Amino acid sequence: MSDRSTFLAHRVFFSFAVALLLVCVFGCSSSDSPDSVGSAQPSLTVSANPSSVPADGSAAILSISAVESPGHPGAGIVQLQAPRGVLDGGGNTKTATLTNGLVDVAYACNEANDPLCVGAQTVTVRWASLVKTVSVTFTGNGADGGTDAEPDAESDSGPDVSDDAPTDTAADSNPASAALSLVAVDTTMFSDVGDHAVLRATLLDKPDGGPLAGQEIVFSTNIGLMANPSGAPPDPADTITLTTDSSGIAEAWLTDNGTTGFATVTATHTLSGSSAKANVEILAVQQITHVSTTCNGSACTIMGIKGSGFNEQAQVTFQVVDSSNHPAPGVNVSFSIANPPPGTTVTPSAVTNAQGRVTANVSAGKVIGAFTVKATVIPGLVEVESPTIGIRGAKPANKGFSLTCSPVNVGAYVSPTPPKAFDVNCNVKLVDRYNNPVGTGTSVNFKAEAGSIPNSIATKAYQATGSNTDEGEGTVVFSTVGAFPPVDVDPLPADAAQVPTPREAEPTYPDGVLTRNPRDGLVTIIAYVRGEEFFADDNNNGTRDPDEQFVDQGEPFVDSNDNGVRDPGEVYIDEAPADGQWNPPNGVWDDETSIWVETHVLYTGIPAYPTIIPTGWSLHVGEVLLLDSYFPDINGNRPQASGTSFAISHQISKGTVSLNSTTILDGYGFGLDRLLVDATTKLPCSPTSQICRWSTLFTTWSLGYCVSGTIKGANNSAAAADTVKIEATVLSNKVSALSDGVVY
Repeated sequence: MSDRSTFLAHRVFFSFAVALLLVCVFGCSSSDSPDSVGSAQPSLTVSANPSSVPADGSAAILSISAVESPGHPGAGIVQLQAPRGVLDGGGNTKTATLTNGLVDVAYACNEANDPLCVGAQTVTVRWASLVKTVSVTFTGNGADGGTDAEPDAESDSGPDVSDDAPTDTAADSNPASAALSLVAVDTTMFSDVGDHAVLRATLLDKPDGGPLAGQEIVFSTNIGLMANPSGAPPDPADTITLTTDSSGIAEAWLTDNGTTGFATVTATHTLSGSSAKANVEILAVQQITHVSTTCNGSACTIMGIKGSGFNEQAQVTFQVVDSSNHPAPGVNVSFSIANPPPGTTVTPSAVTNAQGRVTANVSAGKVIGAFTVKATVIPGLVEVESPTIGIRGAKPANKGFSLTCSPVNVGAYVSPTPPKAFDVNCNVKLVDRYNNPVGTGTSVNFKAEAGSIPNSIATKAYQATGSNTDEGEGTVVFSTVGAFPPVDVDPLPADAAQVPTPREAEPTYPDGVLTRNPRDGLVTIIAYVRGEEFFADDNNNGTRDPDEQFVDQGEPFVDSNDNGVRDPGEVYIDEAPADGQWNPPNGVWDDETSIWVETHVLYTGIPAYPTIIPTGWSLHVGEVLLLDSYFPDINGNRPQASGTSFAISHQISKGTVSLNSTTILDGYGFGLDRLLVDATTKLPCSPTSQICRWSTLFTTWSLGYCVSGTIKGANNSAAAADTVKIEATVLSNKVSALSDGVVY
């Protein structure tokens, strides 16, 4: 057995004996003796092997062991200082890092360089607050007399060795008495995950402390398998043999074979028999859990589609722990997405950091959907899925931006002191250029010509669970209580050239010195938000190309007089750009601007001009006559639907009368369309149009038409005058329209 092996055996025996003594002290005595108290304290031990070496550059190995407490190896660095000589081939000071509480340092001193090397040299070792010393005796020519007694190498009795003779460098070294150390570069590894630990053996020449190259080192282990890091033979086995490089180093990998525990790896120099040991703990990976999902550093559950500029990247972080619930660093984790939205990708794998954490990077595609990221350490055993992440529309576009109110017809004029209080629910919806709902929970702003409306609301954000049927939508309540009345506007003339539907002349109604028309009761409401002007992504590249159609808009404004033009005094939003004036459509596609939409609510009142058409009719036996009723208010608008009903009657008993309907549906009572038109031709926008713009068109006027009734003649020879009455009840107010005729 080599000196090193003998020393290690003695060291193991000594450690075992100390452990037995500590067990006895703790188990046999309850007194607070210094030994029993000190046994739980950090300890530092240092020994030299051998303790005596020639002062010719040969090295002794200083073996240092640090323990925090029983069962817990020390960590950190140790500092060594020698009075002279070299530590690990350097100077007389050295800082070394503990591995599993152990570290070996080579100490040599050459009297050729320093005659004072000969004799005992005391090395001081410091760790934490502990200080230990160890003595190494260096023997020289004058100290042991051995060299003086030898014959002169250049005497006549010996061979003549010329100074000019070639030098055999191998002969200068002494592999048969080499010093071997072994360090576990990785002190822990994990089983069943393809992990490995690096073991580094260093072989030094005892005479000068220099490296020994080309020497065979045998690596063996009690747990796991040894492998060649290069992947070349030998294949993983209990024992492998590798050769030291020019630095005297041979590195081997410890790989697992499904067994956990403390692996003791032994490295043995074949020629000298010198050996060293190092420990690696092989742990089982216990669990992987989801830690967080972030976008741009903030927690998120939603990403925007590619090109939206919103959360297009997400970082999904997981943590891996071992069987002791400690972080598991250096573990490879694979990532996958089952049935991802087309174009969405995730990094295939990553390795856990010192905290056992690992992050998957997700990049969104251009299609909405929902997914989870699956992180796998050991398939079927150690794996987990993240919470659901949604990829949604994120940037509103102006083409699909909608605002609808219900009811659109409210009896604000019914009160003797208008406006009568009514609440109208208005639904706003945001979609992106691909008509995907915008699921980011976006704040939308509002303005109204009359009444009152909140300044803004947030639309419904995407939810990881649930149907999300109202995603991207929001409800705002418009109240008739507020600014009153709507703007008094001039009637619109007929426009036969209006397309696609010509406009009839707007009817007018006298009201004292005033002349009223249906649009006098119309209230304009707008919604606006930051977004982009829609473009038709014909080649699906996510970028607007020069020939692709877009919807051009100017700055938002409240068109109080309904003429489609922003007139002086009309409220506008100065933010596209904010330059102190209203800016019309600019003919250029804007990817970051203020987009908006408008809708209308109609204020109506008690019918003021009830009429039945026709009147003055003659009805013969067997004939049927259709009677249309009109109940316009002071502006010529029909009453609101809710709270309004109709009944029909006539004066004589012969013949019959009936109504086709006793109620009406909610509506304006006149033609009102909002559509996209070609910016150049003013015709409805078509696929070939380059630039489209929104236009609000009025077409036909119903004069307050409500319901129709019928009167049938009877089999009676005598003619009789008759009056048909259709009565409207509007919010408890009764108004009748009459039609006279003769039944034969």
